[in-house]
Amino acid sequence: MLLPARWLLGSWGWLAGGLIVILGTALLARVLQRLNLARQGGPQLAAMARLRAFVQAHPTWAVRVYSTPAGLRLLATHSPVEPGTAEAQAFFSAVGADPLYVRMCVNQHCFRARLTGKPWRMGIDKHLRPSPGVWPVSAERLPEREAWIRHYDARAADFAACEWIESVGSGAVHISVQPVVDLHDRVSQALQTGKPLA
Repeated sequence: MLLPARWLLGSWGWLAGGLIVILGTALLARVLQRLNLARQGGPQLAAMARLRAFVQAHPTWAVRVYSTPAGLRLLATHSPVEPGTAEAQAFFSAVGADPLYVRMCVNQHCFRARLTGKPWRMGIDKHLRPSPGVWPVSAERLPEREAWIRHYDARAADFAACEWIESVGSGAVHISVQPVVDLHDRVSQALQTGKPLA
């Protein structure tokens, strides 16, 4: 049975109109979200407000706050915390942690933090060879890899991965967390103010 052309055009018109409404609603939601974020002082101030609210509700918590090229890094120091626990998940949720970061932490049973800059942020455009997924590196490719690492290390000395901003909360640093803080701050050069972030 053939349907009249007018009916088909009418159906396509409704479909197109529906898609326009859906896309328009999504665009409007994004615009409103950005306006709300701007009203709160931008992403960093909004994130700090969420962190302060969480810490106020959990007075034993102590959190070191760092600036990174992509936002904030938070390091809880009051006690060791496991990523998959309800405590960690409540914190992730309250501060609005990146869902991909949360998933990686839970799946790998550890918290992740880059301690050195990303190569392209330091002006290194040549990629590590052989590609990072290849291990062990074959003997004939090892000199090329070692040369890249030497070049990277020389450039990385001039950049920090993050910069310490402040500590929020009780100020407590658990004895088993202190070595992590020390290693993080030393290797990331977080306390070397004035170095560009990469």
